[in-house]
Amino acid sequence: MRNISIACFVLVLGLAGSASAQTETPVKDYWPSSAECLASSQAPFYVPTIVSARKLGTGEMVRGIAQDSCVEMQLPDRLGKRGWVRIERGREFVFEVRTGKILRLRLCNNPVYNVVPIPEAVIAGPPGPQGPMGPMGPQGLKGDKGDQGEMGQAAPAPVPTSTAPFSKPAPVQGGWRIQPGIGYLSGSVHSDYSDPVPSTGDVPQKNRFSAVVGSLRVAPLHNGIFGELASTALGKTSGMQFQDITGAWVTKKRDTDTSRDNTTEVKVGYQHTLGSNMTVGGFAGWNKLCLCEDYVAQGATTTTQRSYAGVIVGAEAVGSTDSESHQISVGVAGEFGPSLTRTSWTAQTYPGVTFPKVTHPNESAKSYGVRLQADIQAYKAVHVNVGYDYSGFSSTRPDTFTAHERVNVNALTIGVSLHLGR
Repeated sequence: MRNISIACFVLVLGLAGSASAQTETPVKDYWPSSAECLASSQAPFYVPTIVSARKLGTGEMVRGIAQDSCVEMQLPDRLGKRGWVRIERGREFVFEVRTGKILRLRLCNNPVYNVVPIPEAVIAGPPGPQGPMGPMGPQGLKGDKGDQGEMGQAAPAPVPTSTAPFSKPAPVQGGWRIQPGIGYLSGSVHSDYSDPVPSTGDVPQKNRFSAVVGSLRVAPLHNGIFGELASTALGKTSGMQFQDITGAWVTKKRDTDTSRDNTTEVKVGYQHTLGSNMTVGGFAGWNKLCLCEDYVAQGATTTTQRSYAGVIVGAEAVGSTDSESHQISVGVAGEFGPSLTRTSWTAQTYPGVTFPKVTHPNESAKSYGVRLQADIQAYKAVHVNVGYDYSGFSSTRPDTFTAHERVNVNALTIGVSLHLGR
């Protein structure tokens, strides 16, 4: 009896060890490429561990897949990666009725990017021997024309069938998106000084400005390097004022004024997708702000420029909805310029007299800024966007100039952009 108890105890330990070993050995059910997925014929079909309920949208329909297939989709339950999994015949997917495009796996709502049917194995026997070709017989006589038969009943409406998992191919893996845009920029500039010097013009001043802004962004659809360029043109200023020693704001008296405030920014960075609706990234680039004044007052023509330029670094994040026809996205970006250079010069002419150009010593400066933007898909590739920008610039002047300058810029942009490519 004692020997039987010991044997049972050893058997239970052996079974527990075997079960533990089996649970510690994960079975791979996703692959980075379709070729590896197709080659894994003995691997299990994919079963999601994260299940989510979602109502069907307008123009969406559920249908079982017609053939065992390898499907590329977002896999949040497999370390958040996008990969290829094996799906058996009959598994339900959501697809677009009008185009036949497959959208997502119904059980978990994982977005689908591509589908490759798994070829069915065909076992053929060995070919038999070919027999001799027989003689061709003579052509027979043409027969009489038969009577016309009665008209049959109208056939029922055809039922949509497919020999493939869906009727239209899925988008090509990877790809780039090119986003040219144009908009209208309007805002205000306010400059003040830690220790104003009225004799040099370093007194608090402000103005409004407007311009046309053009932009171009090239970015991958998923992870990768992106680039962006934005610049203003056809700008003009208005409401040029300065603050006198009493604290009152006084409008600058000018006969004609073609002053303008210009800005140019170039960025290159890397973006990374989080799930299917979120993208984050970091970037580095170059930024320049020019407060360019050109006016005529009391017969004298004056041109003066104050500009800030240098390297910037920053980060951005964008979240978007799932809709493919009316997508809405909201983004925020912040940037910092740790080592900018402020330059300033003035040139003045009077009828018959050209005064020497006055160039002030360069100054070290810093900048910081934030941008908030909303983007709405208006029609197919056409998007409408609204953005708010705030930028601050501050300079540290040489000892001979005590008026350290601070410039604050607030701007609102309304524009249109095209989202091209897939």
